[in-house]
Amino acid sequence: MQLLTAVVPTFEQWSKDNQDGRDKIQKVTRYGTVLLGFIQAFAMSYALKANNALIDNSWSMVLMVAIILTAGTCFLMWLGDQITAGGIGNGISLIIAINILSGLPSGVQMITNLFKE
Repeated sequence: MQLLTAVVPTFEQWSKDNQDGRDKIQKVTRYGTVLLGFIQAFAMSYALKANNALIDNSWSMVLMVAIILTAGTCFLMWLGDQITAGGIGNGISLIIAINILSGLPSGVQMITNLFKE
């Protein structure tokens, strides 16, 4: 969205406005996130269907999996907003950092196992 703010004149004007303009940009960002999340979820569920990894290979199952994955995206977006509103910091950034740090122990263990061989 920051890049689009420089390219799209409407977004640029909203960013220069007061809090109402920034709220509009945040609203567009959220809708865009849900749309991109659904597109990615649909592609992932279609890939599962193509590899016969779903219990039921019907299109309704593909759609249901895509909707569930999109709901997870919406939940993480809501959780990030709650963390930000709580004053802890940028919620989404914290969620991403925690996800990266959670994989650190297994990564260190894998590296030590490689050096032991």
